Amino acid sequence: MGISSYISSRFTTRKFTPSSIRAVKILTVIGIVLAITTLTLSMCISSGFEKEYKRALLGFNAHIAIFGSGSYFNQGEIEQIINRYRYDDEDKAFQNHNRVLLSLYMKLAPLIDRAFGNNDIVKKMLSQRKKGVVGVSPFIYREGLAIAGGEIVGTILKGVDLDEWRKERPVKFETNNGSQLKVGVMVGRPLFKKLGSPSTIKFIFPTKKGEEKTISIDVDGVFETGLYDFDSQFVLMDMDALRKLFDISKGDVTGLEVMLDDPDKAKAIAFDFERSTDNEYRALTWEEVNSELFEAIGMEKKVFAIIMGLLVVVAAFNIIALTMLMILHRRYDIALFKSLGMPSDMVRHLFLFSGVKVGILGTSLGAALSVLIAFVMKRLIPFHLDEEIYFLDKLPISISPMIILLVSFFSLLVCFVTSWAAAKQEGRIDVCKALQEK
Repeated sequence: MGISSYISSRFTTRKFTPSSIRAVKILTVIGIVLAITTLTLSMCISSGFEKEYKRALLGFNAHIAIFGSGSYFNQGEIEQIINRYRYDDEDKAFQNHNRVLLSLYMKLAPLIDRAFGNNDIVKKMLSQRKKGVVGVSPFIYREGLAIAGGEIVGTILKGVDLDEWRKERPVKFETNNGSQLKVGVMVGRPLFKKLGSPSTIKFIFPTKKGEEKTISIDVDGVFETGLYDFDSQFVLMDMDALRKLFDISKGDVTGLEVMLDDPDKAKAIAFDFERSTDNEYRALTWEEVNSELFEAIGMEKKVFAIIMGLLVVVAAFNIIALTMLMILHRRYDIALFKSLGMPSDMVRHLFLFSGVKVGILGTSLGAALSVLIAFVMKRLIPFHLDEEIYFLDKLPISISPMIILLVSFFSLLVCFVTSWAAAKQEGRIDVCKALQEK
């Protein structure tokens, strides 16, 4: 232990500290704890919303949705083009031998491309960014009205391969009487409740001739994605059964849903696909479809970070008051140390260490308290939300170590700056006057 830290620890012991300074110290620690807890929880909640929305969106929708210029197109026309974006045996071998390099490249791709774009390995890794298709699912959309239980609700009937969805999509299905999901429909749980939990739903669809087509379909069960916006609008039906109802030719689809091994590749692959088809087909990424939602969440996180960050700054300012009180209380000791030849920097460090220790204590307790509260709110006492407003039934909280580290680092930095600013005031002590007063 250095001389500065030793003397600083003696300065702050209960035996040598008056009750007024101890009270200010306790209030300062409490202020930092509450500020850190508030900032950490707000960031964890914002990240939880972003994570849950992304999980639900990518569970129900694909990473890329491909549409043709008309109402339908034959999926066989573009399957060969899509297969170019699948990994071949050579790609898989390259990935197995260069996992670490690929992981680093995916995070720093723009910088690496500019610096080492002509390198053969970098070129090969660049080609990996434009591959990664792991699944392709055709679908058919029909918009109409659902009528049951005295309610009329606008719905989207989506024809899919239900057997494939049950295996590969993170969607909860509950079927009636062991249904094989081949004849009836699967209804989103909120929509099912709104329609009065019917066994049969009447659907009205517009036709190309401007007429209405009315169909009554049995309900085979309900599904739940976790996102109210989907569960309250969509009705799922086996695609072959949907084709028969609307006389759609076999092989014709509204679009194709493409799943990737990494959602972040969607933009690059979609751009390359549109260019390879001369823009005959439109490829929409999950980011484009939900851009407004994620922009709003991003803005919310920034606002939370700024406002709650100011609370940490205000709480840390109490360290200035605490340090100033300690300097006034220890002015004789300061004068004595300086008269014995102790450099001003070392004297300043005495009070700097004291302020930083208060910051470390408050930050550590705040981080621990925020994790505890987040765990309780997530696991033991979940906070319920209005699904129609937030699209989720429970408050999502993502306890991220990165958030805790960033908030702690910010807090310690602010505490260090305020402690340094306050410790510099020891230079204003008049040595002779302080010794005479004693």
